[in-house]
Amino acid sequence: MTVELLTASGEFDRKPEQDRWETTMKFAVSQPNFFDFMKIKYGTQFVERIYLSELAEPYTMTAEKVVTADGREHFTAWLANQAREVPNGTLHRISPEVIDQDMFETFATMGAPRLYAERVEPVQGVSIEWIEDYYTIVDIIDIGINPQAQAFYQEYRSVLDGVVETPQALDGEWIAHHLVAA
Repeated sequence: MTVELLTASGEFDRKPEQDRWETTMKFAVSQPNFFDFMKIKYGTQFVERIYLSELAEPYTMTAEKVVTADGREHFTAWLANQAREVPNGTLHRISPEVIDQDMFETFATMGAPRLYAERVEPVQGVSIEWIEDYYTIVDIIDIGINPQAQAFYQEYRSVLDGVVETPQALDGEWIAHHLVAA
């Protein structure tokens, strides 16, 4: 399956301070069960993420279903450019779109790689995902401008490890493709 590229409009080449850019730092958790207490404190969301693009493509197209702790379902999809390294992490330009359950189920029938996880969002800009049969991964978004994300990082940095055997091993799309191949 491939994503066709359209004529470049320059939209992805805007300056980082414009809308819909985010800087993400990703970490594996050195003690996989360390954050389990947060599942009770903040409530667990169940995530199913489908990757509709291939690893070699310059954009990532993703559809996601999230079931909240109270049983509500939310569906979203987004297109993100390939990341580039910047001082506070990795810069992505994203285009989130709300989709409905029927659209998600259509994507689910395409046989694309998928990832299942439990997610907790303890503060704005921080998500912890326990990925089935894989690492526990922490995403911290916009740490340079988000005081809550900065405080979380300062408090827990001793268990956050950005170094894994394969650098891509913290990327959701790479993980989904890797788990399908395994």
